[in-house]
Amino acid sequence: VIIALVLVWVFAGQKSSNVTNGETIKIGGNFSLTNFGSSWGEYNRDSALLAVKEINSSGGINGRKIDLIIEDNKSSAGGSVSAARKLIDVDKVQFILTGWADYTNPVAPLLANKKVIGITISAGSPDITKQSDWLFRVWPKDSFLTQTLANYVIEKKYKRVAIFRTIGSWEDTVVEGFKQQISVGNSIVVDEEKINPDSKDVKSSVTKIIESEPDVIYIIALEPTTGLFIEKTRTLGNKTPILYSTNLNDPVIIGAANGVQNLEGIVYPVYKAPKQDFV
Repeated sequence: VIIALVLVWVFAGQKSSNVTNGETIKIGGNFSLTNFGSSWGEYNRDSALLAVKEINSSGGINGRKIDLIIEDNKSSAGGSVSAARKLIDVDKVQFILTGWADYTNPVAPLLANKKVIGITISAGSPDITKQSDWLFRVWPKDSFLTQTLANYVIEKKYKRVAIFRTIGSWEDTVVEGFKQQISVGNSIVVDEEKINPDSKDVKSSVTKIIESEPDVIYIIALEPTTGLFIEKTRTLGNKTPILYSTNLNDPVIIGAANGVQNLEGIVYPVYKAPKQDFV
């Protein structure tokens, strides 16, 4: 989010015919605050609020304060478009922060049409910014995460890989990349179970994956579903190693997994701390 607001500073610092010094810089937050995407959307919102508070308390951007206007897209593509239209047409924002690709892709044409800068702060799709010259991405490419785990699979000589995933465009992109990367080590996918992100019943998926006798299980799923899958796997006493696609240290996952003890031994990637010259 801080990187995104630096971009806002760059754009807002340039002279424009319809912006005068002293005016508030209006930024829209098109976030998933309800339904299955809310755990990430709340992080997006809270970090954006924190960044705006810090910037405004330090005098703003060239003396201009930031006004952050937040809309809930309700974790849907249609809700994202409605939220973006309200922010642009009613609130007259000059910039919009968005989240996942599922909610960023639908608003890309609108950003171009209205000439509003969009910055996605949590979409890792490598091609997402190719849709519009008005859309930028500050979240790392998903391939960074999948390559790390693919290397781990190859290093451990896991040949039979089962995948548990939720249904979504993010998952599609990540799974396809992961499959290609593990194929270098001649690993194969013996089962791939897909489930709706708001589903609470994971028993059949767990049973099918266990029956496929994998060497390792790769999870690319949203937080509550991930925790439920792990809890059911542990309850059945299955000891197959588990890999998770991103940060596992999440209270939603821990709660759904019925405690942090059930996450013991699960391998997941984390980003290295940025070097000081980057900071």
